[in-house]
Amino acid sequence: MKKVLVRAAVATALLCGSVGTAVVVTTGAAMADEQKVSHDVGVALNDAIKALQAKDYATATAKVQDAEAAKKTDYDEFKIDEVKAAIAIPQKDFTTAEAAYEGMISSPAFPDLAPDDQISTLKNAVILSAASQKWAEVIAYAKKLTALNGMDQASYENLAVAYYNTQDKADAVTAAQKSIDMAKAAGQTPGENVLQIVANAQLQNNPSAATQTWEDMVQATGNVQALHNLVAVATNGQPVQTQDALYYYRLLYAAGAMKNGDDYQTLASMANEKKDFEEARVALEAGISSGKLTAAQATLLPKVRHQAEQDAGILSSAAKGAKTPDQMMDVAQDYYGFGRYADAIAEAQRALASGLKDPSNSKMLIGISQVQSGKYDDGINTLSQVQGSAIRQKAAHLWTLYAQAMKNKTGSAAAPTGNPGGN
Repeated sequence: MKKVLVRAAVATALLCGSVGTAVVVTTGAAMADEQKVSHDVGVALNDAIKALQAKDYATATAKVQDAEAAKKTDYDEFKIDEVKAAIAIPQKDFTTAEAAYEGMISSPAFPDLAPDDQISTLKNAVILSAASQKWAEVIAYAKKLTALNGMDQASYENLAVAYYNTQDKADAVTAAQKSIDMAKAAGQTPGENVLQIVANAQLQNNPSAATQTWEDMVQATGNVQALHNLVAVATNGQPVQTQDALYYYRLLYAAGAMKNGDDYQTLASMANEKKDFEEARVALEAGISSGKLTAAQATLLPKVRHQAEQDAGILSSAAKGAKTPDQMMDVAQDYYGFGRYADAIAEAQRALASGLKDPSNSKMLIGISQVQSGKYDDGINTLSQVQGSAIRQKAAHLWTLYAQAMKNKTGSAAAPTGNPGGN
């Protein structure tokens, strides 16, 4: 398996995104136990903060320049850099923000800050350095954070990525595992980067553990590479009936995990074999649109287009004419291919109630149709009832992981896009 390049996890908001309080200034000598900004610098920085709160970045910058022009102490320099960063971050000027944090941490005033202030400053420095892929700086700041007992889930994730990109795989795995453990302990989703780092390491010595990590990745984020890996593991060397293989490839398609033209060809070929011609047409045309399949390679396309046009005109009458449970299931599968998930569910339920010999097939189709409709809880519940062969139960399990990822991602019942028959 090829290594997957990992990039840093960059927070959407930094801890110092705005400065909400005024700077404390001296009126004479500063108290021995409290650092304060000198008068002229403090007045200018307070004006800068007011302008920043009004999103008047030009005025805020000008006031910072006034502060820089005044006579300054080490602590003055520290506070100037802090306000500079606060102005730069909402403007997405991360280069300026990063330089400001470098100045803050290297300042002689930094060691005298309260530990919580040192920790928040270092956490932001880790985020900014990771964003600019300055891995040595990430590692250095993380070591300072560790000494302060200030590492959190995101800091460990960025540290893991830094170690990974500096070829220190052992420390990368250690940091990644700490991030994962912290996330799980807090009831949160581990970051995709750390899961990927751990899975890459597990592939060498413990493939079954890698499989579990891939499942965690799919459940957490719907990671398409992990999903593709899981499908390959589930079907490799196993006798798989066409209908079950179709459920696996429907999952890859729904999740946007089709890697190459062969995937689209395989889905189309199986759908054609099952006489789900609309699904075959959609798969081939999607493969061509993606650039992964050429029109010349899609030799089935003219046939399935013609058959799909005919099916579209007779589908409703075919449903009315379906008398046996197997005929009802054939119609239900056609409805799925046309993206008519509510009809697919109703027809599969009718087949189940009529004494279908393979009830797990009906449950499987109902479950994935519910997922495709955005009814994730219903789909998860139905898929948990799928019995039958081990290969089908595994397909139901992977569809469940995908449903959980979609539920986490959307937070609503909105239907996913890009489904067979949906265009």
